[in-house]
Amino acid sequence: MLESKILQATQMMKAIEQKSKHARKNPSKEARLLHALKPFINPTSHKTLEDTADMLHLMETMRAVTDNYIQSQDISIQSDGIYDVDEDCMRGRNKKPLT
Repeated sequence: MLESKILQATQMMKAIEQKSKHARKNPSKEARLLHALKPFINPTSHKTLEDTADMLHLMETMRAVTDNYIQSQDISIQSDGIYDVDEDCMRGRNKKPLT
């Protein structure tokens, strides 16, 4: 059990690393626009601009990793976009929490 969790974490870290490299090599149009504005703004604002571009990069990386994770899972979605209900989970919802 522990070994499988470690393997999953390792795979997730590799996926994050790969998606991060891809996002850095292929920045979004918003990040490219921010970098293009750099020569036209006050040099004291460059750090803020870089931080904003880094945040866009992080958001793109997380979106890609999340999409990749969702695609790798066996999630049953109906044609109308509604997820199949996990009956055991719904039954457990009515139980009192352990204290």
